[in-house]
Amino acid sequence: MIAKEEFHSAIMLERKRTERTRKPFLLMLVDMGGRSPFEKAELALSGFTGEADVTGWYKNYSVLGAIFRDFEPDDRNTILGAMMTKVSDTLRQNLSEHQFSEMQISFHLFPEEWNH
Repeated sequence: MIAKEEFHSAIMLERKRTERTRKPFLLMLVDMGGRSPFEKAELALSGFTGEADVTGWYKNYSVLGAIFRDFEPDDRNTILGAMMTKVSDTLRQNLSEHQFSEMQISFHLFPEEWNH
């Protein structure tokens, strides 16, 4: 898990790479609102990120982020649905229902326009 400044730098580098190569990446943000046990969430999320993925703090101790690379941009909805299911299932296994319900998970796909 990298620090906020490093994670924001990684996002900027990925955006530049995407602009150059047109290979997409997915940014996932898990907002815990400062109430959920971020150590457990951090551990849970690290269980499904790969070596090419980057995880870090988007906002210190309240929003975790993950950058997912190296996937085929076949269908935006399929990718987002599969990731949401995987993340939700992993977090539900590691957190109480109350802790999970306090979280907000968002996905941001780059580039935003896949066909251009």
